[in-house]
Amino acid sequence: MKVMTNNNPPISDSVNDFIIERLNIAGFSFDNDHLLITADGNIEYYFPNPNTIASDTVASDLFPFLVGIDPLNEKEFPYIEMPNGVIVDAFIKPTSAGYDVVLIDMALQRDKHQQVQQIANVVSLQKDEISAENEAKSKFISTFSHELKTPLSSILGYSELLNEPDKTGINIAANANAIHRNGIYLLNLINNVLEQGRADIQQTTITTSPVKLSDMLDSVSYLVKPLADKKKINFSIHYGCPEDFVLVLDEQHLCQVLVNLITNSIKFSQEGFITIEVNYKDNELQFIVSDTGIGIPEDELSTIMQPFGRAKHTRHIEGAGIGLSLSNTLVKLMGGDLSIQSKLGEGTAVTVTVPTTNAVIASQLNGDAQMSINRQILVAEDDEDLVPLIAYYLEEAGYEVITAMSQDELKSELESNQPAVILMDHNFREANGIELTKELLDNGFSGKIIMLTASSGEAIIKQAMNAGCSDFISKPIDREKLHKILAKHLND
Repeated sequence: MKVMTNNNPPISDSVNDFIIERLNIAGFSFDNDHLLITADGNIEYYFPNPNTIASDTVASDLFPFLVGIDPLNEKEFPYIEMPNGVIVDAFIKPTSAGYDVVLIDMALQRDKHQQVQQIANVVSLQKDEISAENEAKSKFISTFSHELKTPLSSILGYSELLNEPDKTGINIAANANAIHRNGIYLLNLINNVLEQGRADIQQTTITTSPVKLSDMLDSVSYLVKPLADKKKINFSIHYGCPEDFVLVLDEQHLCQVLVNLITNSIKFSQEGFITIEVNYKDNELQFIVSDTGIGIPEDELSTIMQPFGRAKHTRHIEGAGIGLSLSNTLVKLMGGDLSIQSKLGEGTAVTVTVPTTNAVIASQLNGDAQMSINRQILVAEDDEDLVPLIAYYLEEAGYEVITAMSQDELKSELESNQPAVILMDHNFREANGIELTKELLDNGFSGKIIMLTASSGEAIIKQAMNAGCSDFISKPIDREKLHKILAKHLND
């Protein structure tokens, strides 16, 4: 039997065979008495023993779905299951001698349909996820704008008051404290946003070094205590291990985690206390940050761990919604664990556990040696406002300070001075601080070079260390950290 259509040119045998093989087409011709005349195509696909099909086989014996059907009208029967389980589309075509039954296997079409449906489902799911993510980011941008402008308004407003010629009635100390407090808040917010961006593109790098426990927590306290004092919340640190333990850990990221947790506690507390309990056991350092704040409903604990997630009862309170999720990400990158226990209306306790090496007591180290006799520091920085501030930090600690605001000034100063340390600006006016570091060391500079950088990228820090820098300090410059880093390298 041949299946031809109207006046179309005949299909070549090879194309015809390809179509029959691809779609497993089979055709059966029956006379008006419903007896089989001929069978053609891929018969064995539907009937494994085609030889048993005799010329006088009745149509309904082969195709039970034809019982009661008038074959003199053209019909289509979609998704018919054959005795061997194959699903077909069946077509009836009337002929002058009777009628034809054509079978087309639907497996290929069904598979394609399923693939298309699967793709559609994936696309729909991705669209929903993108939509939800975009909505969350839109809320974040709106919230971040508010979070950014509020402290900036205070900083600009109070600094303007301090610059007024007649300061009668102005509490200078209170204004300065407000500027400092809002600056700390702003710095933590920006650090979180930058760190979240790095985490999103998997560029966060964990860098460990020996850290004195009390020094690290003093740095944390310096940042958060003004915020707690403003709300008259008692903030305290309780040590369950020696305060002067020296441990190898990622100080920068661990401090960021603790600051995030404490500022959250301050934000969601109106009174009472916030404590950090510090414990060390079996090479694990544990911090428990507890507060007497508003607490979190148990069914929302998972929500607040998501980026930009906020508990429903806290959405009227300022916050960008990234501090907790980012802290959880950083702790996991450090190989640790973060867990939350909370009771609505009573408070929250967040436990952070990070692995570290065997702790030693600072007094047992050889770090008790006196500072090097050479206490001269050269500040290679081109920011006119920052240079005197750094110089003040250094001079109050007893260092001799010389400054250079250009490459020519730096080289001129080195002709007559041999500083123990150069604090090198990463973007030093017409010079690149990293390239300049290589040049100075290649030309025989024997002191230490510490990079000053406003960049938060790990790649810049790695380039600086590869160029020969002994360390780096991130801007804005933390006075206590500056003193610690200098003391560490001058004691070498």
